[in-house]
Amino acid sequence: MTTYAALLAAALPAFLLVPPFASDAPNTKVAKEDMAYLSFGKVIKAAAQERLDWKSPHQVTAHAVWMCSHGKSRDLIEAMGHVQEDAQLGEAFLDYIAEFGPDLERYKDKEVYLRFHGYVLTGDTSIWYYWLTDRAGNNLEHSPWVSTRRSRRTGRCAMTGIFPHDPDIEGSPGPMPDGLVTSRD
Repeated sequence: MTTYAALLAAALPAFLLVPPFASDAPNTKVAKEDMAYLSFGKVIKAAAQERLDWKSPHQVTAHAVWMCSHGKSRDLIEAMGHVQEDAQLGEAFLDYIAEFGPDLERYKDKEVYLRFHGYVLTGDTSIWYYWLTDRAGNNLEHSPWVSTRRSRRTGRCAMTGIFPHDPDIEGSPGPMPDGLVTSRD
């Protein structure tokens, strides 16, 4: 891993989990515009989307995981862009996907699904958390997960985190964060 990538890997996960720089701290509220997508526990197949709705966090995440698992991380980044108001942070997220997207290539010949687990509202985005699962919704080995951000201004989504949670990968980020909204209750 290059020095830049090592620094990125060490620093960025904290931003991906709970961004301390957000103008308002993460909370248990849900943005009105996100309500239609809150389907906790929903299992979605990771697959290329013919007509991708960039405003659907579920479609964008399913498409992004498929692209990365099939060696197309760079193509994904080119098409996806970032959704952050802070352009430097947005570019850092894209660098993170470029660096860690290839970690998903281990699933190239497997059917991978996503199970929507949680949500958190931050200053300029909402963050959506998904477990990587099998068809039945059972977590894959080591409970890997991904995150996607949705712009509160434009509604556009971009995958921003890949967390293999694999003890065999040096510096692999840990489990999904606590304090997420995980139900409509």
